Amino acid sequence: MKYQAYGLSDRGYIRAKNEDAFFLDTDRRIFAVADGIGGMLHGEIASQAAIDSLRSTIADGSLNDLLTTKNVIPRLNKAVFTTGIENDAPGSIGTTFSMLTLEGAKAHLLHVGDSVIFRFRNGNPEKLTAAHNVEFEAHSRGVPVDTSSTYRYALTRYLGMKDSPIPQIDSFTLLKDDRFLICTDGVSDFVDAGTLASEITASSTPEQFLQKILQCCLETGGHDNITAIALFIESTD
Repeated sequence: MKYQAYGLSDRGYIRAKNEDAFFLDTDRRIFAVADGIGGMLHGEIASQAAIDSLRSTIADGSLNDLLTTKNVIPRLNKAVFTTGIENDAPGSIGTTFSMLTLEGAKAHLLHVGDSVIFRFRNGNPEKLTAAHNVEFEAHSRGVPVDTSSTYRYALTRYLGMKDSPIPQIDSFTLLKDDRFLICTDGVSDFVDAGTLASEITASSTPEQFLQKILQCCLETGGHDNITAIALFIESTD
């Protein structure tokens, strides 16, 4: 397999801190972003705890068997929850977590929260992840939701909960020229899918693409932290 990957994170103009974190390991082919939840305590500590726990999980070989990847979420969740206790905020810190791992010509997806993984195939954007919020859970149960209320965006699954959340887990086959964007909502809320598609198609490298997207986010006001990883699949052989 041949591919290119690049990641970046920027505080933006408005937030006092950068509460995002990301992990990019091209040797092990593991790519993840975490977004500390706004409105909760210590967002930057929560996201970093998730990434640090991922790093230690990789180091001890727990990700070697991709069939047991689902066991990673309870481990990361416990790390974030424990970090909350250590910071006198038990149950009051949390973070999203979205990860892609590559295995041969396959990709494996693991996700909780409302960060986003996009796939661009033949230039067409496809959102691969669900937003784990009140509105999503209501639709899943066939229950009406008040679309006039911003509460519908409140997260229902994230790392740092007392009980480990049920993650979204998917696997799929990669194709030559597939392109991926793993990003926090500081990107997905401020750059529409059409613009992402046109920019990623026009870019020759992941770095070129992400620098363009960073400028788009800043030009809209930089209202949130901006974190993303771009992945370009050049061949699957």
